[in-house]
Order: sequence, then C-alpha cells, then structure tokens
Amino acid sequence: METQVIEYKGLQKIRTGEKGFKELSKTCVCLANAQGGKIIIGFDDKTQEPPVNQNITQKDINDTLERLRGLTFSVGLSPSAITSRKR
Repeated sequence: METQVIEYKGLQKIRTGEKGFKELSKTCVCLANAQGGKIIIGFDDKTQEPPVNQNITQKDINDTLERLRGLTFSVGLSPSAITSRKR
C-alpha cells in the first residue's frame, strides 16, 4: 500500500525517457519535503511486488540514480537491494 512515505513505481518510469524521470524527480522532491520516504521502482502499484521475470541490472540502478540526482537538488538518494520474483 502506498503511503505518505512509500511510493511504488513500475519499471516503465525509467524506461520511458525524460517524462518518466521528471515524474520520478517530482516524487523524490515531494518525499524529501515530507521528511523522507522510499520510492520502490520496478514494483506494481497494486500487488506491491515485481512482475514475474522482470530484469533490473546494477547498470539500470546506477543510471537511474545518476539521472535523478541531476534532476533533484539537496535530495539524498540511495539504492537498496534488487528483488526478483521467478515463476
């Protein structure tokens, strides 16, 4: 369940280009202004789990952090674990 401190975003957010990153950066700033929180990328909003056989690489994570850091200022961003779900 999404709350004031947890947001679930599908992987398509980081794969749709600039529009997706702008939306994510706004969410980062909103959470930072609300004293912090987590954005969980690659999880379905409804199930709160990653889709079956979804593949996220360390490069995906590093690239996402780099792009978000370029769009946000004074917002602390850090990666967490990669979670997968096999059929």
